[in-house]
Amino acid sequence: MITARDDGSKDTLCYRIAKEDLVKILQDPIFRYEEGEEGGDGIKNSSFLISKIYNELPCNATHNTCFISPEGMVTPCVQMPISCGNLRDHDFDWIWHHSLQMLRIRKMRVSDIRGKCKDCSYLSWCARCPGLAYIEDGDLLGPSSAACWMAEAAKSLEINDEKGGISQWEKIVTCPKK
Repeated sequence: MITARDDGSKDTLCYRIAKEDLVKILQDPIFRYEEGEEGGDGIKNSSFLISKIYNELPCNATHNTCFISPEGMVTPCVQMPISCGNLRDHDFDWIWHHSLQMLRIRKMRVSDIRGKCKDCSYLSWCARCPGLAYIEDGDLLGPSSAACWMAEAAKSLEINDEKGGISQWEKIVTCPKK
């Protein structure tokens, strides 16, 4: 997925795949089976389209992942540019176990998410990323424009499968004409 830049600039979003094309991709059998079922590739599914996989945690950042920049800055995830410390100042073990930002993010739970997410009709199709919500919308615990966009496409695919067709989507972002 093409996301906003680390500095929050959204100029890259116009290069995202069109919703019509995303729907076609989501029709691939690898995305079309239920959690725990075996897909066409013989692998058990843990599809990002099934929000149950998150249970309590909104993501794995600070639980089993982090990002370390070339300058030694440690962040919870490449998609979550929140400084938790620098390897030039502290060793990794200290940052991982004692950084206030690491500990704060590690405490986040799905129940902490605020805004329209709690009652969203797309929740069953949502793969919300706290880092992406922070980059695109400025709030780790708020809605993520990108997740909403993906969930809408996934739900549309299910609805249109029932109707026997694919609806036309309006474009969220229009790329500049060259």
